[in-house]
Amino acid sequence: MARKRLNEVVNGQYFQWLLTVRNEVYQADGRRNKPSTGRHSLGTRSREEALGNLKLLDQQTAVKRGKLDAALLLPSDRQDVTLQAGVDKYLKHVGRPKVAGGADIATVKRYRAVFAKAQLYLQSQGITSWSQVTAPRLDDYLAWLDAEGYAYATEFLEGTTIKQLNKYLIGEDLLPLTCKLNRSLRRPTGTDTYCYRHEEVAAMIKHCSAIKSLGWLTEVIIGLAHTGMRISELGSLSWACVDLTPTNPIITLKDESRSRRVKGRAPRTTKSRRDRRFPIHPDLYKLLSTKYAVGIRGRVFQAAKGGALHDGNLRKIFVEQVLTPLSEQFSTPEDEIGFKDGRLHSFRHYFCSWCANTGVSEQALMDWLGHRDSKMVQRYYHLHDPQAQQQMKKLGTIPGLGAT
Repeated sequence: MARKRLNEVVNGQYFQWLLTVRNEVYQADGRRNKPSTGRHSLGTRSREEALGNLKLLDQQTAVKRGKLDAALLLPSDRQDVTLQAGVDKYLKHVGRPKVAGGADIATVKRYRAVFAKAQLYLQSQGITSWSQVTAPRLDDYLAWLDAEGYAYATEFLEGTTIKQLNKYLIGEDLLPLTCKLNRSLRRPTGTDTYCYRHEEVAAMIKHCSAIKSLGWLTEVIIGLAHTGMRISELGSLSWACVDLTPTNPIITLKDESRSRRVKGRAPRTTKSRRDRRFPIHPDLYKLLSTKYAVGIRGRVFQAAKGGALHDGNLRKIFVEQVLTPLSEQFSTPEDEIGFKDGRLHSFRHYFCSWCANTGVSEQALMDWLGHRDSKMVQRYYHLHDPQAQQQMKKLGTIPGLGAT
């Protein structure tokens, strides 16, 4: 059997590579190039396959370094994919029937907003097709988002969404493999969403209760603060989902995305696509009992004129008529996240924090919130200053030192 040749210099079309073998697997070393193109595994023990993979690596690296237009790698019978055409194809794929794995309308809407912003930026840079969107271009776009003041989580979402589109186009053979965006993005590990404190929630409820026209908003705040529901879930909650049996009052959120459509309305859905049930807090039970009447139907929580709760309108009213008037009472420095930065989703954080600090089991909290992964629940565990001080005091004094 012929021995494999080692340390063979291969002159690619764009770069020079040193072909080596490590643990019987071929490697390509491009560190001699200026600047270095790194060292890569070619993923094969066959020299013939290794040379073929090296040719592809040479082209991919040339695209990343701006030496080669990825569109030139397209076969003559395949046209390049324009930005808009690629977005249209991908959104159609995302919005395919749910039985085929498609997402809901809200997800498609969110992705469309991501691409609308990205397209404007890319076009301003002279980019018209997805073959021109390379890893360095993606880095440039994320840097622009950062400079514009977007949150880390937003940057991660937008970068990941663009990578998903890129992967889809390659999988559908609409882009060559050389266009793959080999860029890892670090998932957010924490959250900068403000978590309300007990005194702040109490002040909001008292503030709205004192204004007759905001009575409906009082109910919304009580509902969000005592359930941890998302605003979309609270807004679609119907009386058919509420069981006010005194000995065991329960709210049941049903996901109808896989059920037969109900005539006259869109199916109710949960983010996890699973049904979930949780007990009704005594204070919420008092509110629901006063609203309940035999034979009552429709939504439990409604807007000022009895209509449906809409995220945009509700958020605007909440900020203008609740947060702003109370901001002086709970003031924080401009450069710090505080009460003024709270939003409707902050009530979900508040509920999680309340449960965690009161000793509610993590499994129970996951069930109530509809999370399968405990790491998702841990995002909402916040120890406010009073609790943190109490925990710190449990440490006591270092043995042997005594009081000073």
